[in-house]
Amino acid sequence: MTTWFRRAPDVAFEEEQLLRAATEMVHGALERNGMSQRQLADLLEVTQTEVSQRLSGRRNLTLRSVARMMHLLGCRVRLEASPFDDGDSVVVVAREEVWSVCFRAAISPDSSAQFAALRSNLQSRQHISSARVEHRDNQIMIELHVTAADPLTATTRATAALHPATQRARVKIQRLRLDVGRPHPARPGENGAAGKTRQATRNSG
Repeated sequence: MTTWFRRAPDVAFEEEQLLRAATEMVHGALERNGMSQRQLADLLEVTQTEVSQRLSGRRNLTLRSVARMMHLLGCRVRLEASPFDDGDSVVVVAREEVWSVCFRAAISPDSSAQFAALRSNLQSRQHISSARVEHRDNQIMIELHVTAADPLTATTRATAALHPATQRARVKIQRLRLDVGRPHPARPGENGAAGKTRQATRNSG
């Protein structure tokens, strides 16, 4: 028996568009992480055949399976819909990731008392899910978990959060080094966003 949405050609087209977008999203995440379908299958604890069938359309690609795959690849998934009168009625699958942005800074010796205020200010900033501040030998290491679609956006958001936070906490930074890492794919039982990070080092001068 044909289901109700199969009897509506427009809805069937929307479904195909959504499935195509979801499939491309998973393939893109695999490529960015340098992973194969076999490695993803190992993380999911299923066969490679099942992953291949879901990503090729030979087996149902459910929202649950998409969310599970993207979670293990270190990504968050959400759905966005645009009204018909906007001229684009296709439902789009969007992606955001949690990036680890680390700042290593030389600071003035008298600023150690402001670290609690600095951490509090950083955690209150938009797009910052967590902040860690360590002090050692007149240096601080600040690690921010930033929600963004790409490392450049993550770096921009982290830097935008750091400047006002240091001003409010009255921490005087003399030199600054920046490291940006992509979340490492989680092993079974781990949180994808909280896994280890691979670091790509940049110097800010």
